[in-house]
Amino acid sequence: ESLLDDLEGLGDGKESLLDDLDGLGDGKEASPARERTPAEQAELSWKAFTPDAVDRSRCLARTWGAGRGAQCRRKPREGQPFCSAHEQDERWRVHGRVDGPIPEQKLVD
Repeated sequence: ESLLDDLEGLGDGKESLLDDLDGLGDGKEASPARERTPAEQAELSWKAFTPDAVDRSRCLARTWGAGRGAQCRRKPREGQPFCSAHEQDERWRVHGRVDGPIPEQKLVD
């Protein structure tokens, strides 16, 4: 039970992890893990660095956020998805859009 308590608040994916762990303490076997498709694996990798909620009234550029991934706090330019700083020289491409995948090279970093 304490392990399940420790897992509360993990965010996305918590339910499937808890489902896999559910019943381990009472002698039941966990259900076998399903193989994830490459597309699912790719999505999980960038979603791990995505805020729980995306604020559509803010710039949609992903920021470093101390290595956790975050959203730019600035207001976007009128009619544009990005603020002037991230729009300049397409700087938003460094970390990608907060609602989309992270560039592969940045995931490696």
